[in-house]
Amino acid sequence: MKTYLAKTLAVLAVSTAATVTALGGIKSAIAGTFDPNNLQDFGAPETTAGGGTRGCFAPSSTNKSFTPLTPHNLKLASNREVMPLTVQSHPEFFWYVPETTAEKVEFALGTENGDIVYQAELAVPETAGIMSVSLPREEQYALQEGTRYYWVVSLICDSSATDYSATGHVFVEGWIQRLEADSDLAQKVARSQDPNDFASAGIWQEALAYLARQRRDNPEDSTIAGEWKEFLESVELGQFADVEFVSSQPSARVASDSLAQ
Repeated sequence: MKTYLAKTLAVLAVSTAATVTALGGIKSAIAGTFDPNNLQDFGAPETTAGGGTRGCFAPSSTNKSFTPLTPHNLKLASNREVMPLTVQSHPEFFWYVPETTAEKVEFALGTENGDIVYQAELAVPETAGIMSVSLPREEQYALQEGTRYYWVVSLICDSSATDYSATGHVFVEGWIQRLEADSDLAQKVARSQDPNDFASAGIWQEALAYLARQRRDNPEDSTIAGEWKEFLESVELGQFADVEFVSSQPSARVASDSLAQ
């Protein structure tokens, strides 16, 4: 049976279709910042930072809310949303979760038509922080070149409830597209190991993942901390620069072919 999360993904994905247009030229950017203006009307659908009603959040003295680490607040001069890009087949996704009393965290990835590619249950972290999940390395979970995908992270407040909305179930979501390998933009960064090359080219996922790993593995390094903060501030996510990374290992995996249609 499909979980509530899978149903949510399918409904939201099919209701936000948009047309993809050409990528623009590559420009230089200040090191550590993300430059979305290299993309010309790439066509990301509208996104939201959260959903649900009340939520199952513990009392907190911070103003940080459940948020996907994706440039959902950025728009181009044409007022079009920025589409987060990747050149990887199995990227890593990041989000911030406040302290919560939820029973479980769910992640799902699907196509813009609502077909589920991957779904997993994650253990609820003991403290607030940045969570992440990488797609399993099996080919069945690989992002296809040129295809747009929709991902959702959900906090399930009461897994026994038949009506999640009544219990404060909340979710955050975002979009991602894997570039075609022979595109000019993908070729530009094909052999790069520098996150600034990805950031200045407007390729979000690699820049984010690289800097996040550096920050996670070197929490006392002030230089890395500064680069991480500068990068997040460039997409209006600077409030999360000082939060810790928390465990987010999948506690269960649901294969796409086992979900009810």
